[in-house]
Amino acid sequence: MAKLEGSARGLADSVEPQLEVQTPVANNGSAFALNMVSIALWIGAVMAGSIFNLRLIHAEHAGESNAAKTIGKFIVPALVALFQASLTFAMRVFVLEVRAPSYTSFALTMAMASLAFLGMIFALLRIFG
Repeated sequence: MAKLEGSARGLADSVEPQLEVQTPVANNGSAFALNMVSIALWIGAVMAGSIFNLRLIHAEHAGESNAAKTIGKFIVPALVALFQASLTFAMRVFVLEVRAPSYTSFALTMAMASLAFLGMIFALLRIFG
């Protein structure tokens, strides 16, 4: 392999990095807020799954279909998780004043992520008990 001519400093100086801001944020806290929101939604889903005994089926419901039992067990924790997601959204928008390009799509994304996290908790409980 042929040796490159010139010095390392000369090769490094020949590169000019360009910085493009894709989504401007007011400060570093606003930039990291999205990571903390997903962690808060996950913790909320874990707590909603922990509050209710998701494996216990009462004797009067034992004869129902699996789909009916699953939906019945999912409804109340889902409402708790959606309430937690709405509180997180309100805190982020009105208290911390972190801006989003579209608040509607952000709120829907938070709601769907919260339900998806709760679904993962249900799946883990079903698989591992």
